[in-house]
Amino acid sequence: MVTTQGAPVRIGASCVMMEHSVIRGAGKHPTLIGHHVLVGPHTHISGATISDRVFIATGASVFNGAVLEEGTGVTVNAVVHIGTRCPSGTLVPIGHIAFGDPARIVPPSEASSIHQELAALGFTRFVFGFDANSLVDPSAIEQLCERYSSALSRQREDHILEG
Repeated sequence: MVTTQGAPVRIGASCVMMEHSVIRGAGKHPTLIGHHVLVGPHTHISGATISDRVFIATGASVFNGAVLEEGTGVTVNAVVHIGTRCPSGTLVPIGHIAFGDPARIVPPSEASSIHQELAALGFTRFVFGFDANSLVDPSAIEQLCERYSSALSRQREDHILEG
């Protein structure tokens, strides 16, 4: 599924987007996908820039502001966090987390050790435009939903272009 939620999505030539992949332009972050990019099933890409000749495997997630340079491979269930730049030739192994500029790759067994660094990225500020101390705070969730639904309502009159 391709959806534009306030930002465009552009997909280059000779790309393969497999079933149940979600490709979203979100807020101030368009999704720009180069040529010869393979996106596996159950993959999520939101507001990222993906260069030519990139492989993104099943279940991977690539978040807002991420940049995958040519020849990057994001394997099964890997995560490329907000604002992360994966230089050419980067491989994000199965289930690992990439974050930072340039990307630092962290295995899932060490995810809790980088929690502070990930929190410092300011996910809600970067993606939704407001600071939240916690995504389990009921008032933060309420604000997030209100902002997101307001942004989506601006798309109410959109229509699909043929061609």
